[in-house]
Amino acid sequence: MGKRVRWGGISTAATLSVVMVFALALTTAGLIGTGGALGETSAEESTSSQATGSISGAVRFVGSPPDPAILQMAADPFCLTAHQGETVTADNVVVNDNGTLRWVFVYVRDPGAAGRSASPLPLVELNQVACVYQPRVLGMQAGATIKITNSDTTLHNVNVQAANNPSFNVAQPILGMSIERSFASPEVMIPVKCDVHGWMQAYIGVLPHLFFAVTGGDGAFDISGLPPGDHVVEAWHETLGTRTLSVSVVAGAAASADFSFGNER
Repeated sequence: MGKRVRWGGISTAATLSVVMVFALALTTAGLIGTGGALGETSAEESTSSQATGSISGAVRFVGSPPDPAILQMAADPFCLTAHQGETVTADNVVVNDNGTLRWVFVYVRDPGAAGRSASPLPLVELNQVACVYQPRVLGMQAGATIKITNSDTTLHNVNVQAANNPSFNVAQPILGMSIERSFASPEVMIPVKCDVHGWMQAYIGVLPHLFFAVTGGDGAFDISGLPPGDHVVEAWHETLGTRTLSVSVVAGAAASADFSFGNER
């Protein structure tokens, strides 16, 4: 046995015994957890994720893809130089190599999905690069901030023509200029154009929640964190219109939803 050492009139052996009993009591009560302070464990996060479900799928194009229109940029030497040696085509209908569609805005339309939000709301960015809006289609939650930047050394103007929100038209003549705006009301979709370069087009989907996705090079989408129940899911395309499906979501599971556009439905 080791020696007991007294310090300040208190036995260290007795002190250690009290500390160990106190720590054991806290652990038994769940106030000390292995995952973090005050019982913040990964099990709680797992339980939260199991209380929601998700919807995933793809958006396919049926039939023969249309021939893309070639953009004529000769009116602005900067735009022409920025794409020197390239043939730039319109992005209004982009069919991927696997037969799916790009730039489709897929979102949950029913009011019952309005529970998911973020705090603080994430900043959304729209850029003008080589005389093209990037990205072409994007989504955001009502009340969030969107930052629109000119990354070109030529004049652009941001012409936003909203229906449920204030419209605005702002010139950006200088490289690096940016503006920040927000939209208070949901609106699908808000068109954005540049009057200087008629081919420049973008679309913003504003929702009361974050249950949306935009298809990319594989045509796929995934919307997670949905409350269980029946949801109305809509796929929007700027040229081909909309498609709507009713999807049942089960907690802890992934539901499937595939959309088709083109010559057949």
